[in-house]
Amino acid sequence: MKKILYLFVFLLVIFLVSASLENYPEPFVKNHYTDDLYAVLGRSQATNHAIASTNVVLGLAPINGNFNTRFEDEISSLNHNFIVIGNPCENTLTQRLLNTNNCNLGLTIGEGAIKHIVNNGYNSIIVIGTDKDSLIRASLVLKNYMNYDLDGDSFIVDSSGSIRKGELTINASGNVITKPVSQTNTIKSETCDGCLADKTCVKKNEIVLGKYCDGSKLIEQKKDKETCALNIECSSGMCLEGRCNRLSIIDRLKIWFKGLIDRFF
Repeated sequence: MKKILYLFVFLLVIFLVSASLENYPEPFVKNHYTDDLYAVLGRSQATNHAIASTNVVLGLAPINGNFNTRFEDEISSLNHNFIVIGNPCENTLTQRLLNTNNCNLGLTIGEGAIKHIVNNGYNSIIVIGTDKDSLIRASLVLKNYMNYDLDGDSFIVDSSGSIRKGELTINASGNVITKPVSQTNTIKSETCDGCLADKTCVKKNEIVLGKYCDGSKLIEQKKDKETCALNIECSSGMCLEGRCNRLSIIDRLKIWFKGLIDRFF
């Protein structure tokens, strides 16, 4: 009896782990390889769904192995791993996987959602929006998944692009409601002793793309004749008498000669 109980607990743990996006892009893609993955679009919204699908796939790229893109009516069997784009009224595969005809799934205008489900051992991720913009915002979360904490199976994407954990639950009458949980800030906070620029940590007094790091933020370097206090503030690299300037060849020779004299005398 105990062995059966232990087995049940073990299988339950496996199921709970598999239903989380914490290790995304696994289990859909591992080391950029997939054995059986379909991106599925709704025909009525083919253009918008193609854009959203492309965003998701770009986050996974490059993908090797068996990856396909199909329309909803080309999918007969549910025994595949899916990236499904669109709500149940836009994509019949979403309807089949969630077993509901509810179009907005309880979302308010401007919200999108990402839902991971497991069906007969196969994984599906569903990307939903109440309009084109919210759908695209939801897809961009998956494109930039490294910026987010996706420890959970359902996420709501608001109009600003921020996400929160939530749960899309289908009740007996077929309606879907959203249950937000306490965790609302799911964007990862990166530790950087300097300035963070496009996931790259720039150290204090370093220059990147015409900006210098003052220790906490990147500041645009100043042009010639603008007021300054430090050389690094100037695009010319020279702050003279409180203004950015560029030295002539004669001025550079004078500075070099003065330094030479100071060195030996």
